[in-house]
Amino acid sequence: MKQDRAQDEAFVIEPDGRIHDLRRQGTLPTRRELRTAVGGPFEVWDLENRQGLAMVVADYEDESLEYNNQASKLIKRPVDGRVVVLAKRLLP
Repeated sequence: MKQDRAQDEAFVIEPDGRIHDLRRQGTLPTRRELRTAVGGPFEVWDLENRQGLAMVVADYEDESLEYNNQASKLIKRPVDGRVVVLAKRLLP
């Protein structure tokens, strides 16, 4: 993921490693869109190793959530389920 592109967009990282854009051109993601993207209630984690970026992760227990290897590598801690990576300035 290129740092400059990530400053302007929000990306979803799927548990299977696929990455795709979340937001539409010219609009910020809403809390509802972030909740839908991760499948329910969420919390925001700071990506300390990536200046200005945050990761939105599921904030609920669900054994059906798959381990997300790509997101876990990025944040350097275990992550389950779909996540959103975005610039902190884009957080609703």
